[in-house]
This record gives sequence, structure tokens and C-alpha cells, in this order.
Amino acid sequence: MPRQSCPCVHHKSPLPSPAVSAPKLKSKCCHCKKNRRDKSKSSEKSPTNFNEPMAGSPYLDDTRIGENVDSSSQVKFNEPRKLKKNLIRHSVTQGINTEVTTDNGSRNERQNFEEQISKLTAENGIIIRECEGLKEKLSTLTTENESLKYETENLTRKLKSLEEKEERENPAGEDEIKRLQNVIRERENSLTEERNKLNTRILELTNTIDQQKKKISEMMSNCADQKSRIDENEKKLFSKMAEHSDIGKKLKSKCCECDELQKEIENLKQCLIKESKVANDFREEIDQCREDCKCELLKKEKLIENQIKNIGRFKNILHNNERISQQAAQEYECLIREFNLLRRQNYELTMTLKKINKSKSYKFKQPKKCSQCLILEEKINSLFRENKKILLAARYTSQKLCEATDEFQSQLNSEQQQHVFLMSIVKQKEEEIGCLKKEMYHMRLYH
Repeated sequence: MPRQSCPCVHHKSPLPSPAVSAPKLKSKCCHCKKNRRDKSKSSEKSPTNFNEPMAGSPYLDDTRIGENVDSSSQVKFNEPRKLKKNLIRHSVTQGINTEVTTDNGSRNERQNFEEQISKLTAENGIIIRECEGLKEKLSTLTTENESLKYETENLTRKLKSLEEKEERENPAGEDEIKRLQNVIRERENSLTEERNKLNTRILELTNTIDQQKKKISEMMSNCADQKSRIDENEKKLFSKMAEHSDIGKKLKSKCCECDELQKEIENLKQCLIKESKVANDFREEIDQCREDCKCELLKKEKLIENQIKNIGRFKNILHNNERISQQAAQEYECLIREFNLLRRQNYELTMTLKKINKSKSYKFKQPKKCSQCLILEEKINSLFRENKKILLAARYTSQKLCEATDEFQSQLNSEQQQHVFLMSIVKQKEEEIGCLKKEMYHMRLYH
């Protein structure tokens, strides 16, 4: 008979091609992920669960094989959850205290055991999948076998009826009946061979499952030993954690005290900052007052220098005016003397002329003044005018000088008073700064 190979790569065994009347097989392997029926994604990701049976009880015609599979495959583990909890607890407590050095070796061994268990569970899952595929194949073959039996029974009945009829009518139908019987026998033989092969495969898989169970039991015993070691380590860790908790309480109390001291220090720092700000403000005010005083003193010194220069200039002007006035007075006295002499001469001349005129007739007019007398009179008048002007200028300059000296003296007095007032303020600020420094020094000593 023609045979058809499985499309999956990991299958090497060829599958028999069914008869025309048999139902169609799938295009791919029945236990592939794409064509698996009634399997959720969670079962694909986690093929093994220690709390559930590791393999189902396949439907087999041979009841002995099915019983062996059921009895050997249903193994339950109730301890992995406890192991997981203990491992999680161990991983949590391991970060608290690193002094236990024996945990590293146990953890490495546990990881190796877990890797071996994961490998074995993966292999067991593959075997279970193969068993399921074989179950499906057996179920399909049994259904095909039943359908073929039913068809053969029908055909035998029909053949018997046809034989009876053909024996009566045609002796040539016996050849066709024999041919059909041969075809049916060949198909039954092929199905029995395939069934025997599948039964042998199932026996092999059950043997491998038993071996895997033995390995898993050994691993579980090792895990129990590891669990006992982990429990001992946990007891040590609990004692260490109790010690750490006591130390932590002490540290918390010390931390609270440190926090309170830190708060007090921060408050003192803030007070010092405020006081230092006040002191800096006082210093800035004092520096500003000193600078203002210096600027005002410089301005006053400049004003004093200008006033001194003006006073010196006015003094020079006064000396010049006094000298000019003295010269004018001397010239005036000289001119007065000359005028008096000329007046006497004129008086004498007039007296002589009167005497002469008395003697003569009064026909002639009175004589005119001489030209020298007129010139002298004009000079005398001009000198009088200049003397008056000089005296007025000297009086005005002396009056202005007195007013300027009085104003300068009043300004000096006011500036002296302001200087004294500012110096008193500066002394007060310096005394306040000294008091603040003493307070800060005492605060530092006490704290």
C-alpha cells in the first residue's frame, strides 16, 4: 500500500495513507502547536504543573498498557509551593544580611537542581505531547477500524445477498467478491501492524516516563535536603534579623536625636544668618554714613578752601583799595594845600586888585578867574568823586566779606554739629555690633 510521511521535521516514522472510505487525516502533525485542539496558551507556556497529573490516561485497546500509563503517570507534588515561598523568603532575607556564606553554595546547587528539573519537565512535556499525538492517532485509527468493520459487515451482507443472487444469476461476480475480500484483509493487516507499532511506542514512552519520575523523585529528595538547609539558614537569619531590628530601633532613636539636634542647629543657623544680616546692614549703614560724612567733609573742605581763596582775594582787594585810597588822600591833601596856597594868592591878588580898582574907576568889568585855578578845581572835584567811589567799593567789599564770613561760620557750626551727631550714631551702631558679637559668641559656646 502507498504510505504518506508526516510533515513535521521531528517525526521520522511514516504514516499509513488511509483508504478511500476512511476520514481524512490532518495536513500537519496532530501535536503541533498550530493544529492542537483543546489546548490553551497557558498550557503551552507551562507544560508541567506539579499539583496536577503529569500525563493523562490514554485510551488504548490494550487495557494493560493503559493501566500502566495511568498508574505511572499520575504523580502529584505538594511541596513546590512551599519551596517557592521559602526561596522567596530566602531571597528577601539574603539582602538584609550577607554574613551567611553557606547560602551561596546552596543557592547555586538549588539553581542547578531547578535547571535540571526544568529540563526534565520540558522533556516530560515533549513526551506527553507525543503520547497525546499517539492517542489521537489511535483514536482516529480505532474510528477508522470501526468504520471499516461496519463497512465490511455491510459489504459482507451485501456480498452474501449478491452471492446468493449472482449464484443464481451470474457466476462472474464471485471474482469481484474475492478481490474485495482480499483488499479488506490487506487493509486490516496494515491497520493491525500500525496499531502494534503504536502500542510499542507507547510502551517505550511509559518506560521513559518512569525513568523521568525516578529522576524527579531524586531531585525532590535533594530539594528536601536543600529545604532543611534553608530552614536552618532561615533560623539563623531570623536571629540575625532580630539583632538587626534591635540595632535598627537604637539607630532610629539616635536618628531622632540627630534630627532634633539638626533642627536646633538649623534654627541657630537661621538666627545667626538673621543676626549676620542685621550686622551686615548696620555695617553697610555705617560705611554709607562714613562715606557720606567723607563726601560732605570733602565738599566742606572745598567750600572752605574756596571761601579762604575769596577771603584772600577780598583782602588783597581791600589792601589795594586802602593803598589807592591812601594815595588819593595824600594827593587830595597835596591838592588842598596847593589850592589853599592858590586861594591865598588869589585872595591877596583880589585884595590888591580891589585896592587898585578902588583907586580907579568902576568902568571895567570884574576880572575872570585864571585858567590854572579852573584846572585845579576840576582835578579836585574828580579826586573827590574817585575817593567817594573807592570808599563805597571798600564799604561794599567789607560788608560782603563780613556776610560771607558769618555764613561760613554758621555753616561750619552746623557741619560740626552734624559731624558730632553722625559720630554719636556710628558709636551707637558699633556698640550694638559689639553686643551682637558677644551674644553670638555666647550662643556658640552654649550650643
